Amino acid sequence: MNAFQANFPYISSVAGIEGGDNNLALLRFGDGDIPTGDYLQFVISIGGAQVKLKSATKFNKNA
Repeated sequence: MNAFQANFPYISSVAGIEGGDNNLALLRFGDGDIPTGDYLQFVISIGGAQVKLKSATKFNKNA
């Protein structure tokens, strides 16, 4: 990454797969509740139940 999203929803996608609105798995930087966009997040949603895990460490651009 040489830049993180500076505007809402602050998401920079890394990888993901979606099977409709209720089934997805995503690896991305940022989210609406991560306004700096420099935390890695894993999201999984099955049947509408969603779990989001955020890294404890901030990532640096161009590192």
